Amino acid sequence: MAEPDELDDDDVKEQIKNLTRKIRKTPDRAALYVKRGICFGVLGQGKSVLKDFDKAMELGLKPARVFMLRGDSYFDDEQFEEAIAELRAHV
Repeated sequence: MAEPDELDDDDVKEQIKNLTRKIRKTPDRAALYVKRGICFGVLGQGKSVLKDFDKAMELGLKPARVFMLRGDSYFDDEQFEEAIAELRAHV
C-alpha cells in the first residue's frame, strides 16, 4: 500500500473504503484505525481522524505517533489547548 500523502484524493478515498471493509471484518485491529485515520487526515477530515485514533487507543494502541497525529489534527481544527495536551503526552 502506498503512503497516503503520495496519492491523489480519489486514491485516498479508495484506501479508506478498503480499510473500512477490513475494519468491518476485524474490528479489533487497532492498526487499521490508525491507517484509516491517517487517510482521513490527508483529506482534511479532522473529526474522522480523531474518531479513528480514539478507537485505536480504546483498543490498546498508544504509540507516540498517535498522540502526535491527534495533536496535529486538533491544531488543524484550531483546538489549541487539546493539541497542546496531546503533544505533551507525546513527549
